[in-house]
Amino acid sequence: MCSRSLKPAAESKTDARDAHALRGFWHFARGLAFVGKRRIDKSQAELDALRAEAALAPAGADFDGPPDVQHVLDKITKSIDVYYLKIGAAILGSRIAEAQRRMPEAIELMRTAVKLQDEMPYSEPPPWFYPVRESLGALLLRRASPAESEAVFRQTLQRSSNDPRALLGLSAALRAQGRKAEAATQKARFQAAWRFQRQPCCGRGPLIQSTI
Repeated sequence: MCSRSLKPAAESKTDARDAHALRGFWHFARGLAFVGKRRIDKSQAELDALRAEAALAPAGADFDGPPDVQHVLDKITKSIDVYYLKIGAAILGSRIAEAQRRMPEAIELMRTAVKLQDEMPYSEPPPWFYPVRESLGALLLRRASPAESEAVFRQTLQRSSNDPRALLGLSAALRAQGRKAEAATQKARFQAAWRFQRQPCCGRGPLIQSTI
């Protein structure tokens, strides 16, 4: 999504759909930034704008009926755009709820985001830019639910066995339960996996900084 060009509106039939997805993601990014600055009023306004874009976006493609090979990629992109907006709204809503100490709502919204990501059409690379289970696991850890957090990070690792952030999260969840030897093992796995990563750790937002 981030690689798309902002073309004039008349250039293709997909521009209207793309515009909603691009503007929606813009509101999502701004909303997260305002949450980080504790400007909850501003972040709520961005969430409202994101939801408005989601309401205006065309519905997802229908994959029922005979295979339509000629248009299958466009159908996948159309469906992914719908999920972009829904996942973004759920994550941003969760961040706002957490900032307002509405933790049950924050967790439920993040679980919704995970469910939506699981439902996304298959694509390479994965359509959403990171595994949302990382955020759910971190949120549960911040809520002092380390056993639940451990389960979520293990689910992430079942899907991606050497995900460094999931390994780091699992280590923190184990340590929070007093399982120091297991935590050290997972921390060592994280350090081995992170050697091959180029981006700074924890660059996707609050993961487990407060617990490392």
